[in-house]
Amino acid sequence: MDTTGTGISIDYSRWRPTRFSEVYSPHTDDTTTVVNLHRTFKAIKSSSIRGGPGATDENVQSKLNTLNISSMTARAKRYLQVETRKKVGFNKKKGKIHGTKLHRVLGANANLRDKVFKNKDVSKALDCALLVLVDASGSMYGEEINTAIAAAIGLESLCKTLKINVEIAAFTEVNTLDNRYTIAKEFNTPITPNNLRRNLLETSKLMVENADGDSILVAYHRILQQKQPRKIICVLSDGSPASGRGDSASFTTYVVKKVEDDPNVDILGIGILDSNVIRFYKNNYVVNKLQELPDALISTLKDCILRK
Repeated sequence: MDTTGTGISIDYSRWRPTRFSEVYSPHTDDTTTVVNLHRTFKAIKSSSIRGGPGATDENVQSKLNTLNISSMTARAKRYLQVETRKKVGFNKKKGKIHGTKLHRVLGANANLRDKVFKNKDVSKALDCALLVLVDASGSMYGEEINTAIAAAIGLESLCKTLKINVEIAAFTEVNTLDNRYTIAKEFNTPITPNNLRRNLLETSKLMVENADGDSILVAYHRILQQKQPRKIICVLSDGSPASGRGDSASFTTYVVKKVEDDPNVDILGIGILDSNVIRFYKNNYVVNKLQELPDALISTLKDCILRK
């Protein structure tokens, strides 16, 4: 079964060390369900352990009003202006002729004869792919899930403005045989704000357990397929893995460390009204109130997207 939705498969053998065999049984293709609401929307039947959807359109809109996405995006653009502006490079072998250097063509220095051009170098700082992964489990019920959905919408808006390739997904373990990974917005495909909000609200109809490590593994293999040289996974969570299959916390620590060891991928955790992300992610940011969220999201750009 293709759990990534991209025609690739995961080699689970390298992610299933012997030491986890007794305390945790990682999910595989047979127990992972990927639902792509961006491609084909279908209403999800509610199975929340709280008896109803964890997020509502009204509550999310209230968070978005507080978040003020337009202001946040403007701040981010100003912050990134220096990093992404075009700079003129001189002494180039191709480009536009630099008049004051034409004398070099007839000069004695062979190394300088063809370096009479200038061109504009465009920063590659934003040439990246970002996968936003929302914890949609029961422990996120209420304030947390509404805040996380608002944050995901904010990040997607930022990425759209900055032309960053982004995917938004949510995860929860419905039962031990169904680790649900739901794509709300797919890589390389635009989406309307209304459809993104609709899809994210739909993911909150489940909200049971959370096998973080297993879902991060799916996200990791999806982002590896993107052509951008910089790849970032941003997990929005209360940071408390809990799976019916055993000690998912230890497995999450293991998976996050393996991803962190990959020089081509950055992973960070943004703690939503909770500091547990500090336990699992070397790169982390704790948001204790919504007003701190813009700084957290812009910090994400600074620490990962603009990393040299």
